[in-house]
Amino acid sequence: MLKELTGDLFDRKEIIAREQEMERKRKEDNQNQNFDFETSKQQLSKAAELCLKLAEQLDSKSLCQQPKSSEHNKLKSENQQLKQQLGEVIDANLHWQKYNVERDNYVISLQNALKSKQTQKCACASREPADVLTEAQQNEVDKILLNAKAKTSSIEKEKEQLQDSIRDLRLTIHQKNQEIENLQKSAAMSQDHHRSSNRSNDDDYVNMLKEQIRAVTEDFEAERRDREEAHSKILELEIQLRQLRNSRSNFQFYHQGNTVVDG
Repeated sequence: MLKELTGDLFDRKEIIAREQEMERKRKEDNQNQNFDFETSKQQLSKAAELCLKLAEQLDSKSLCQQPKSSEHNKLKSENQQLKQQLGEVIDANLHWQKYNVERDNYVISLQNALKSKQTQKCACASREPADVLTEAQQNEVDKILLNAKAKTSSIEKEKEQLQDSIRDLRLTIHQKNQEIENLQKSAAMSQDHHRSSNRSNDDDYVNMLKEQIRAVTEDFEAERRDREEAHSKILELEIQLRQLRNSRSNFQFYHQGNTVVDG
């Protein structure tokens, strides 16, 4: 894509340079043409004057009906010179007409080339990547997309596993809460039931229940920490997943639209 944009920019610069060069030459040619045109006008004016003089002289000679041979030869020579000058003027005019046609055709070809480049650039923007990229570039793009897809799938799978673990932890926590509540109720009932019994036995039983409550509470706290860590891990994975999806979308958009974007 970058190579195509660079090539397109180079072609446009080259076309612009050619047009500038043509404009410069056209100005020079216009100056030369104006000079030749003025020269031709002067020559034609002189030729017209000579023709008028010849016509007057011919009329005068025809009236006399006896033209001298020397004057007749002079008139023939002048007439021949006039014909030669007229031919040169006509040739010069044809030359400049041909040059103007060639110059206009060349300018039109440059304009058409520029339009063609712009059309190709617009067409490249609507093509599929396979129409723009080389086979090696397309293979590299496919490889990158496959790797991104595989990584996305792996992250989603790991996220699902963590969500399952969180559900299991929540269920376990709920069960532990129920056990704690039941133990607390049992402790209260035991205290009421053995209130009249030996104080030491009651204390031992209460201590045993408290130890059980402590153990269950520690398990609960450990599982709660595991749940928080799992939740934090899921948040990190979700952030990575969004970043990866955005990168993949931007990558696909760059190679489909561009460039640019491209031609």
